Amino acid sequence: MFCPECGKELKGTEKYCPSCGHPVASEEEAGRQTHLENTEGHKKRKNKKKWPLIVTALLIVSAAAAAGMLILKDKYEKQQSGNYVAEGNKYLEEMDYEKAEDSYLEAIKIAPKEKEPYLALVDLYLDEGEVKKAQEVISQAQEKVPASDRQEFTDIEEEYQDLESYTEALEEEIEADDIYYLRYDNYMNYPENELERQIFSSYAVVRNGDLYGIVKDSGEIVVDPEYSDAGTIAGYYSLHSETPVYSEEYGIDVYDFYFDEMTGQLEPAIAVWGPDIGGYKGYFYYYNDGLHNVMEAFGQMSEGRTDMISSDAIGVKQSDSLFDASSAVDVVEWPDEFPGLYAVYNSSGSLVTDFIYEECGSESSGLLAVEKDGKWGYVNTQGKTVIPLEYEASWQQYTAQGSEIEEPYCYAASEGYVPLVKDGVWEMRNTDGKLVIAPGVFEEIRPVFNGKCWAKKAGKWNVIELENARGTEAQDTVPETGQNPAVSDDAGAEAERPVYTEGPVEVTGVLDVVEWEHPNGSALSAYVILLDTPADVEVTVEGSLTEVDGCEKIQLLNMEKGIDDSLVGKHVKVTGNLAQSPLTAYYLDAYLIWDAVVRED
Repeated sequence: MFCPECGKELKGTEKYCPSCGHPVASEEEAGRQTHLENTEGHKKRKNKKKWPLIVTALLIVSAAAAAGMLILKDKYEKQQSGNYVAEGNKYLEEMDYEKAEDSYLEAIKIAPKEKEPYLALVDLYLDEGEVKKAQEVISQAQEKVPASDRQEFTDIEEEYQDLESYTEALEEEIEADDIYYLRYDNYMNYPENELERQIFSSYAVVRNGDLYGIVKDSGEIVVDPEYSDAGTIAGYYSLHSETPVYSEEYGIDVYDFYFDEMTGQLEPAIAVWGPDIGGYKGYFYYYNDGLHNVMEAFGQMSEGRTDMISSDAIGVKQSDSLFDASSAVDVVEWPDEFPGLYAVYNSSGSLVTDFIYEECGSESSGLLAVEKDGKWGYVNTQGKTVIPLEYEASWQQYTAQGSEIEEPYCYAASEGYVPLVKDGVWEMRNTDGKLVIAPGVFEEIRPVFNGKCWAKKAGKWNVIELENARGTEAQDTVPETGQNPAVSDDAGAEAERPVYTEGPVEVTGVLDVVEWEHPNGSALSAYVILLDTPADVEVTVEGSLTEVDGCEKIQLLNMEKGIDDSLVGKHVKVTGNLAQSPLTAYYLDAYLIWDAVVRED
């Protein structure tokens, strides 16, 4: 035992240290003291460990409570957002676009990270033709939604980057079972290979039940749907009536009529039954490594007459024999008799594809519709696929030459656009293959003519005008008088020529009569105006803008029903509408002035 003060060794019996005098506890007391100190120290150490654990536990409980509140808040906001989306969908079904828009915007405000309201708002804006707004919403969604959903909007942005805005042209929609075009059959001017496409026209067939009429893209029903059948004849629409109409001009009952677009009237289909075989431009096919036409058998066309083809490319079938004029097979029906697939033959004088297509339409706007394995797509004049062969037939009212049976086919491209349908859902692409009207915006879409096309929504038809369509842009440049100089100050001598574009015109010159002979031998004549100043003419022909330089005369289609022949040879003023002609042998050029009013000047 030792002194706790100086450390001197003790015997154990001392009460005080003999060296320093410091009190000394007995061994028993010292043991008890040491035990007490050890016990208290242990308790103190245990107490020091409990407090951090308690604080940690409290923090965990608080965090869990906060997380739970956040989860409940997110769940509530998501539910509220979903309710607004459902409300917007209901308004959309009722075609209340303004309230639908408000609901979708509120859904986004409540839950900006949810993708559904963005998708719904994009669809709404596309339905309204507000493409720029739709694209803005897509960009907004990419910034707000979680990373897991961002790629979906990136893909949509890429797919929709070429969409075009459009406006609905008709104030009152048209209720009809169908509005469509028929096959162009001007076989007097074109071989059949170039006639596998629709009529390019402001007029279309309108059908209600089993009755047919004619409708204009202005929304006017020009011929009420009260005829039992609709077809084409010599480049015109034709209608059949079950009830005859007596014609005083011909002195007979007439059942069949053709629609003259220039006059806007139905005429007896007596004088347009077409020429004899001499006016038929035939059908091109491929035999023995060369191009042939069925008309060779009649001595009217030699082998490889590609100068008879006006298109940059045609579809041709391969035959194992030449057409024999002495056979019992009709010249029109013969191409359907021999088996074989189609290839594309272009103006270079060679095949640019193998014989791999089940069907091949006519070239228009640089594309040909082709079918393979039951699916349709489009190739260009070099045979390259531009629109993949993954679509269904868009043209259910197609009838082949000489047939009255409707069969599935595809509309030709026109003015740079192609209507398409896949799995029953319609869309529109341009001739570069870019999407311009998103799938599902319309229930059905028809081909573009003059910048406009028929489209069906909610069971009714309207005419839509595409923002970038050439036809619309061309009309926007036509002044009220129809005269469009459209030339620059520094264009030189050519700048002095006026330019006449489609629409109302006023021209001056000398009235004259031109006579010529129809291919079937009948004599033809027409009034023309010999222009004071040669002019350039721009009209849409076969779906493409045609520019004719230095025209000196323009054929007139007079609406005054009996022009005064005393005006022939005199200087006159003519007002009317410049438009394309039907391009038949009854017309001089690809353009004329109809609704012409002639007055001495």
